[in-house]
Amino acid sequence: MIYALCIMIGLFIIGIIVLITLTKINTINNYNIKIKEAIKSIDILQEKELALFTKISKKVNPKLDEKILTNITKIKNKDLNMFERQEEFYSLHKEVKNLLTEGSIELEPAEKALFEKLKTNSIELSAVETYYNEQADAYNSYIKKFHNLLIKLFKRLKKVETFTFKKVVEFEILEETTD
Repeated sequence: MIYALCIMIGLFIIGIIVLITLTKINTINNYNIKIKEAIKSIDILQEKELALFTKISKKVNPKLDEKILTNITKIKNKDLNMFERQEEFYSLHKEVKNLLTEGSIELEPAEKALFEKLKTNSIELSAVETYYNEQADAYNSYIKKFHNLLIKLFKRLKKVETFTFKKVVEFEILEETTD
């Protein structure tokens, strides 16, 4: 009788441990799903941004600086990951903004509309990148916790890379939304 009771208590404890472990694995899987969805959205928005820069370069080609055009072709021809593309887009935005603020280029309404689409896309991209960073930071801190180390070892989980935002881009986006 005592042996049966000990076995039942042992099975109950094992069941609780398995339930806790499955809950932790499920949490990690949820973070992975959210991160993968954000990556897909980032890829789509970065492709859209590249397409907009390509359209802009075709419409405003004689007016654009040679450096901007070479950066666009550089982004197109290189096999960059999303973090490297973000850096390239940042420098491209900075150069285009500098060129436009100099006042040497007069834009037609169709060209202005393309630039507005580019601004909107950049804001959306920044929002998705921020969401990605939040999920990646939560995932990274979750797998670092002591009670998750065994799961980390068995599933061979690694830290996820995050975006680094430049303050100029953040202020630029805030500036655009307050106008």
